[in-house]
Amino acid sequence: ESKLENLASIPKMLLWGHKDFVFTTGFLKHWQKLFPDATTHSFEDSGHYIIEEEHEAIIPLLKEFLAKESQAE
Repeated sequence: ESKLENLASIPKMLLWGHKDFVFTTGFLKHWQKLFPDATTHSFEDSGHYIIEEEHEAIIPLLKEFLAKESQAE
């Protein structure tokens, strides 16, 4: 964690399942505190396997995020 400041200038997107049994909402709040500029998308009914559970919603979000960041360069 002491080296996370090295990632400050890199765009980030947090995808979070609120029913995750490992990475609880407390982890999300910590990451948001560390990276307040990160784009965050929360999924109330998803858990640890959020990519599998929410792929239909996540893929367009990822595409939009990557397109936006590639235009910013």
